[in-house]
Amino acid sequence: MPIRIPRPALVLALAGLVPFVVLAAAIWLVPSDVAPVMLAFQLAWTAVNIAFLGAVHWGVALARPDALGWPRLAWSVLPAVLGFLAQFMTTAPALLTLILCVWLSFVVDARAAAAGLLPGWYVQLRRLTAPVVVLSLGATLLAVLI
Repeated sequence: MPIRIPRPALVLALAGLVPFVVLAAAIWLVPSDVAPVMLAFQLAWTAVNIAFLGAVHWGVALARPDALGWPRLAWSVLPAVLGFLAQFMTTAPALLTLILCVWLSFVVDARAAAAGLLPGWYVQLRRLTAPVVVLSLGATLLAVLI
């Protein structure tokens, strides 16, 4: 039986994907003098989102003392640090760093769900959202490289 994602979580997660898709499209469609602004928005939006994804694991550590430890807490802050640092990188390395963070956060989330630390619906939600984010960032990277 499929796991049902709670409606508020699904709606908010899908709404959070809109900026990724719109900004990736905008980078391809807007005049070249406006594209850097769209890129800056996309990098910042991604950094905020990966910080949130990491913070989920801080919440797990708070809720589950058995999960409290260096690995979980270190992971919980690493995406925020990398997202922050990406803001100061040149474009291609920044996008690659953020793509890696999004994908790694999905892997960490899936492992946490398999260990019973996150609900199954959360990893289902991440299975829907992570590819959209990665593809959006990849489309931006392609636009930058062309």
